[in-house]
Amino acid sequence: MRAYLDTGRRELMPQLSPGDTIYVPQIVEQVQGGERTIRIIGAVNRSGRYDWSDEMSILDLIAVAGGP
Repeated sequence: MRAYLDTGRRELMPQLSPGDTIYVPQIVEQVQGGERTIRIIGAVNRSGRYDWSDEMSILDLIAVAGGP
């Protein structure tokens, strides 16, 4: 999956089988600034401000921003 996300090459997209689980991160349309807000910039699909929590990893934050 990482190779597909990094390159966008369709032949690298993983094949799905019955019983597979697909995780779709929640899209945040608008976030108010505050102590629990982080700004994500760079090579992500949607740069911007996002809420975060202590349980989130950097990969969670990248997923919230639409992935690489």
